[in-house]
Amino acid sequence: MKIPIFTIWIHFLTSVLWEALGYQLDLPKAKVSSLAGLYSTCPDLKEFIVDATEREIERPKDKTKQKDYYSGKKKEHTVKNQIIISPKKKRILYVSKTITGRVHDKKALIEDGILTMAPLKSTGMADLGYQGVNEDCPWLKVIIPIKKKPKQKLTESDEATNKSISSIRVRVEHVIGKLKINKILCHSFRSNIDFADKVFKNICCLYNFKLNYKYRYVNKR
Repeated sequence: MKIPIFTIWIHFLTSVLWEALGYQLDLPKAKVSSLAGLYSTCPDLKEFIVDATEREIERPKDKTKQKDYYSGKKKEHTVKNQIIISPKKKRILYVSKTITGRVHDKKALIEDGILTMAPLKSTGMADLGYQGVNEDCPWLKVIIPIKKKPKQKLTESDEATNKSISSIRVRVEHVIGKLKINKILCHSFRSNIDFADKVFKNICCLYNFKLNYKYRYVNKR
């Protein structure tokens, strides 16, 4: 089967763009002696917000793949990425490898290993999909909304706490919303997961590049 010329060009230019802007997702690293020397520290992860973002793909023909890619949350076949941002600058600090939609958010984050690079006593925020992350990462403090117990209502104090958390955590939703202005992330993706990974990371690099331009040039005028 002959591959259309525009498909060849899209794949080629996607790789070129990554070579040009991939540095936009680099985290600064400083070797430190902590937790028995197991971890490397990325200073930018001292404060962070983490969330997962999913996008629809075409239904795989293989039945095993159908099961792997099916997201119970979205009720469709998806791929997803973990995205970590700075709550102050709204800069994307890290984007995980693209994975299948079936993988639970917390499991994906722990298995990714990026949190082992956060400095001791770092503070993060996440939604209820990350419940239990503090037990897996005791060197961090991840603030998660209070979950309502079955057949019980949250107290006024708990609701006020959740509202305060949401007012800050929503910043990651704003970033994801800006990424999804790109139509390729809003429609059913037809290519393989490796290309989906390149496309998503390139869009994140372009977002950071635009943000850097705004801070360096526009705000100084």
